[in-house]
Amino acid sequence: MIKQAFVYFINLLPAEGLIKEDAIFIDGTKIAADANKYTFVGKKAVKKFHAKLKISAIKLYDELIRKEVI
Repeated sequence: MIKQAFVYFINLLPAEGLIKEDAIFIDGTKIAADANKYTFVGKKAVKKFHAKLKISAIKLYDELIRKEVI
């Protein structure tokens, strides 16, 4: 039940307008200093990343439980 609440909460924040959907990142984000057509991230890429992020959040939660961090 805690796992479901964790995943629900990270999905609820953007849905309620408390944060922007693209504001949730676990790790590994790189931001280029010189933006050009090769560094621009399109809407499709953000949606794809967000779907992967949900999976990563579940895996992270499971790992924290296994290591008894939470």
